[in-house]
Amino acid sequence: MTFGRFFLLSLLLLAGFAYGVWRGHIDVPPQWNPWAPLDIRLAPNFLTTYKLRRLQDDRDLCEQALATSDLDYVAVPDSTPQAGCPVENAVRVTASAVRFNGAFLATCPLAAAYALFERHGLQPA
Repeated sequence: MTFGRFFLLSLLLLAGFAYGVWRGHIDVPPQWNPWAPLDIRLAPNFLTTYKLRRLQDDRDLCEQALATSDLDYVAVPDSTPQAGCPVENAVRVTASAVRFNGAFLATCPLAAAYALFERHGLQPA
């Protein structure tokens, strides 16, 4: 078998595997499935950045990720309090496992990233 045929066969197998995972025909753990929603409880890996990026424009996916966190939050409707400064895909975080002064407003993806940091980055005192 020549290198070209081997490369083509490998590429087709990889594409077939990716398609099978995407369509749900091949079962892989959610932390290794790039199309599975982000689960804050699972340890971050090389797919976490991609999954966080997916939350930017998808409020439902982002709230699904936040539901797996320790944050107490309320979704905030989109608004434009000042011209040119829209508040979109935002939540008001009211409590978490870490005590803080008061509730704060954040985009949903930022709140998800904070929840990841709080769960996996902070060391217990």
